[in-house]
Amino acid sequence: MKCLLKGLSINYELRGEGKPVILLHDYIVDHRLMYCCMEPIFREKEGYKRIYLDLPGMGKSESADWIKPTLFLMGRQDSCVGYKDAWNILDNYPRATFAVLDKAGHNLQIEQAELMNSLVIEWLDRVSLM
Repeated sequence: MKCLLKGLSINYELRGEGKPVILLHDYIVDHRLMYCCMEPIFREKEGYKRIYLDLPGMGKSESADWIKPTLFLMGRQDSCVGYKDAWNILDNYPRATFAVLDKAGHNLQIEQAELMNSLVIEWLDRVSLM
C-alpha cells in the first residue's frame, strides 16, 4: 500500500486489527526485515494492528532531498553495517560529514569513545553556527 506523507509516497503493509503499532526497520533494508522478525511474535499476541513501513528512500518508498547537516560515524571493523555501504548513499546527503574510525566496529561509543565524542562535539559546534 502507499500513502502520501509530506509530499513523499511511502510504502507500507498492514497486518491485523486492534491497537496500532508502527514497526520501523534499520537503514538500507525495507519493511520485510521487521515483518519477518515480528510476525511470529504477533501470531501469539492478538489485538494489534501492525504497520510496517519502508523508510524514505528505502524499499518502495520515494526518497526526498535531504539538505540538513548529517553526521556519519562508521567503524572500519563494523561487520554489521560496514562503512562502504554508508559511503554508497553519501550522495543523498549533500551536507554530510563522513568519518571512518579504525579499531571500532558497530559500537563506536564503547570502542573509540573519546574520538567519537570529540567528533560529535566538533560537528555540533560547526552546524550550530550555520
